[in-house]
Amino acid sequence: MNALLQQLDKLAGVIDQLNEWIGRLTAWLVVALVLLVCYDVSMRYLFQAGSVALQELEWHIFALIFLLGAAYTLKHDEHVRVDVLYQSKRMTPRRQAMVNLFGCLFMLLPFCLLMIVSAAPFVEMSFGWGENSPDPGGLPYRWLLKAMIPVGFALLALQGVSLSIRSLRELIHFPGSMAWQTSERFEAALDYLDSCGALTKEKFIKVNQIAGDELSRSQLEQIWDDMEIAVIANGDSEIRQILRSSFEKGAATFNHVAKGLDGRSK
Repeated sequence: MNALLQQLDKLAGVIDQLNEWIGRLTAWLVVALVLLVCYDVSMRYLFQAGSVALQELEWHIFALIFLLGAAYTLKHDEHVRVDVLYQSKRMTPRRQAMVNLFGCLFMLLPFCLLMIVSAAPFVEMSFGWGENSPDPGGLPYRWLLKAMIPVGFALLALQGVSLSIRSLRELIHFPGSMAWQTSERFEAALDYLDSCGALTKEKFIKVNQIAGDELSRSQLEQIWDDMEIAVIANGDSEIRQILRSSFEKGAATFNHVAKGLDGRSK
């Protein structure tokens, strides 16, 4: 069982790295889209010189951002959830893992498979016809854009597999199990801490849950609230430093470390 879990963990790691790399590259398309729209609007309203190709390129890039960025967004758990349920105090990390596993196996993966199977003939037909833009001066090779539909959903499905593996691991080695309180959890917490951007209350709670913190959500919220003055005064760098120190020392709870900040934040 352990050998199988290790192989599954490696597979999840490869998928995460792939979608992280693709997501970071896709993020640059947002910059390109902003610059392109600014140029297009300026040319149309200042110089009365519009371009059909530029307008089509704008929505082509817009489509790529969402199709290729969906898996990256899922990897960082930034898709819209019903937070009133998923983030409720009764939803422990184990219960959240059950929701994630059920959602991936019975909703996300079947939907992605349906989209891939449905889009394949659509792309094949477009390629066979050599489809171009129907508008004069439009962009050629429209089948390339349509090909991104199955590609995007394939990446999303792969990330769903990764999330399923991590959720299964959470269920097998749930918080409190000594088999799971290993360096792997702290390494995962450090990886999330490095990638989560600005530290908010929700991300603070999540990084502690990843590390296997046995404190309840309400207790973690109280710790964050007690430190909020220090966060406002010094940014999140001090909190990050103490979190990192806690995980590197193998501390499964942030409570004892928080006492050091508590005195400075009041």
